[in-house]
Amino acid sequence: MKPVIAAQCYTIHPHMKTDEDFEASMKKIKEIGYNVVQLSGHTSVTPSVVTKALKENGLECCVTHSPFSRLTDDFDALVKEHKEWGCSVIGVGSMPGEYPKTAEGFKAFAKDANEIGNKLAAHGMKFAYHNHSFEFARVTGETRGMDILLEEFGENVEFIPDCYWLQYSGINVYSWLAGIKGRTSVIHYKDYRIKAEGGAPDFAEIGNGNMDYALITKIAEEIGAKYAAIEQDVCPGDRFDSLKISFDYCTKKLGLPVR
Repeated sequence: MKPVIAAQCYTIHPHMKTDEDFEASMKKIKEIGYNVVQLSGHTSVTPSVVTKALKENGLECCVTHSPFSRLTDDFDALVKEHKEWGCSVIGVGSMPGEYPKTAEGFKAFAKDANEIGNKLAAHGMKFAYHNHSFEFARVTGETRGMDILLEEFGENVEFIPDCYWLQYSGINVYSWLAGIKGRTSVIHYKDYRIKAEGGAPDFAEIGNGNMDYALITKIAEEIGAKYAAIEQDVCPGDRFDSLKISFDYCTKKLGLPVR
């Protein structure tokens, strides 16, 4: 089954700074056609307002990016919030800065991530890790940081693979995704565009970049990913317009379901 399309709300994080903005943003996302969201950039919003906005707009929350400090220091309250939102996967956006980007640092983070994942499992939940590109730097010999995470993460920790950053890292995106079967429920669909004038690559709406999202969707089906979360860090104009362009491409060209 193809993954259900979702809106990764980091795309619209400038529009989620207040309770009022959050409520208006959820309404706009629903009007585009999304029925599922990933909550990210929402931490300044009152949790009860999140609950209300999701319910009023008929939106499902498939995963969050939450502060790592809350997982370590405010665990019970964070779990309670997620249960109210109907969300069973709590993620972090990156490895926290207190862990050095060394072999020892990655191992220490994996150990702590497993402890959090095991605590969440008691609530029927999982912990999830979102990659950037630094995880693919070699930390010793031929070993990359990501190799350590792949080896060390236990059954209660999954990945949120970000396709843009996989491409940026220089690896084979498609074979890497195929290798994490059963270890992800949400994939970040984020396109990678080369600018005509050269320079650094750019973010693009799905279908407007250089990546093969038909192939990524086929792999997503094969590895058991449930959701394709549309994300665009930088947009050329209105952020909601970019979400709609990606929504239209993914539903009409790739055949992603909305629920």
